[in-house]
Order: sequence, then structure tokens, then C-alpha cells
Amino acid sequence: MTPKTIKDAIKTRVNTELEVAQSYTIQYDNVDKATPDNAAWIRVTILPGQSSDRSVGSPGSNVIRHMGIVVFQIFTPINTGDKDAYDIQEIIRTSFKPATYGGVKYKAATVTRVGEEDSWSQINVDIPYQADELV
Repeated sequence: MTPKTIKDAIKTRVNTELEVAQSYTIQYDNVDKATPDNAAWIRVTILPGQSSDRSVGSPGSNVIRHMGIVVFQIFTPINTGDKDAYDIQEIIRTSFKPATYGGVKYKAATVTRVGEEDSWSQINVDIPYQADELV
């Protein structure tokens, strides 16, 4: 998989599991999309990381492993408690549990409470991923 096909596979999984199945508003980098004024929403950032050679051989059989992190920033209105945010993080963790979907292998998630700013409370879910590319 190339970095572009990795990104596309991740976005497909996000769309299927969160936007369509759960009806959450998803915001991606550099996309102008309105977010709700008083309802939970999620910003998804795909952070490509280090790539490395995993094998050496003849062309077409060499493996490059691409690694990175998918960051889910969950925003919920302040003064509404943390139940919605923790319900959403549970859905994300379950949807991206350590397994392979669409050629991308996801690893165990880390959940971090970020805090409050303006009218939003934020919790992040970081999920490392890896995918191999034949070259």
C-alpha cells in the first residue's frame, strides 16, 4: 500500500464505522466542513510516520513498512458531562481494535483527556497503524 492508499483505507473505515453507522460529524484536515454548534463531533488526523525497508530482494518482492498514527479528537459541549465523549471513544476503540482492515493493521489505542477550551471538552484517541507496500 502506498501512503495515499493507506490514507484512503483509513478514511473508508472512518466513514463506514463512524459517519455512516453512527451519524457523527467528521472533520478532516484542510476540509471546510461545518461542525455542530451543540453536539459531539470528531476531527480525524492521519499522521504518517516512519517507513522502513522490511526485505531486500528482486523488484516487486521488496517490502516497505509504513507506520503512523490516526488521531481522533472528540469534541463534546462543555457542561454536559463526559458520558458522550467516553461512549464515542469506546466506539472508536472497538471499530479500530487491534486487527487488519482494508490492508491497514491497527494497534492498541491510547485515550487522553485533553481538557476544555471555549465551549468544548476534548478527549483524544490515538491509534498506531502500519501497512506494507510491495516495491
